Amino acid sequence: MLEIQARPQISDRRLQTLSQNAKEVSSTEIVEKCLKTVFGMGKLLRETLGSESDFGLTILQYRILKTLRVQRLSNRNLAELVGCSAPGMSRLVASLVKRKLVSQERSSEDRRLVYLALTKSGRAKFDQSEKAIYSVLAKNLDQLESRSKHVLSLGLSVINEQFEFSKISNFEVKTKKLDKDTA
Repeated sequence: MLEIQARPQISDRRLQTLSQNAKEVSSTEIVEKCLKTVFGMGKLLRETLGSESDFGLTILQYRILKTLRVQRLSNRNLAELVGCSAPGMSRLVASLVKRKLVSQERSSEDRRLVYLALTKSGRAKFDQSEKAIYSVLAKNLDQLESRSKHVLSLGLSVINEQFEFSKISNFEVKTKKLDKDTA
């Protein structure tokens, strides 16, 4: 498991000082901070999920398991939701099927259509890996004071709304629409 190192806390007083001395921030500065955050989070997730961990999952494989935990999907629909090409998804799914984390089932109505679903061991692997991710993130976030958590939450909400990420992450709504399109 990944060791969490103590990080310097941003105290409520420091946050207030930063807010009072706030200057206009350019879009370029925000982009740089966003990229640093995205890459840092990616590294943290790879270390938590990767080959050195108990899970041996890539971030994309984790996203596949996370998506399939809601409902079974066709390869094409899964690729669209996860943001991968259909051939690339086929390769990723094949590795998960080989590890018995995902199963394939032909549609009884259309034999050309193959549905993908989590197996029992796939659900267990997902549950364990998600618990590890939440644990690592929570240990870091628990070091923040209340006001800092609130400001962070507001900032993340602004990003999600600005880029409409909330629509992307709503798997249940989007997958139901996709399955209707293939029927």
